[in-house]
Amino acid sequence: GPDYNDYYAAAQYQMEAGKEYDKGLTWINKAIEVTDEVTWWDLRVKAILLMELGRKEEARKLANEGFMMAQNVKRAFGISEFKKILKKLGS
Repeated sequence: GPDYNDYYAAAQYQMEAGKEYDKGLTWINKAIEVTDEVTWWDLRVKAILLMELGRKEEARKLANEGFMMAQNVKRAFGISEFKKILKKLGS
């Protein structure tokens, strides 16, 4: 059956395709459910999907959490991505 990588790839595809964000959210939730450790890139995808679905408060909360995670592991790409998300959300 599908594993974390399959679910994550499906969620990322939906996010990047700009279609069916609700399906993408389902897939990223499955990925998070089956992994032993949630990462900043999981939170990035989920925050973007939530933002696109108009669920701004949830997106903002995850983006702040992901930003802190990316800062803790010193990932410049993650930090800049979360800054972009938070800017779009007006935070």
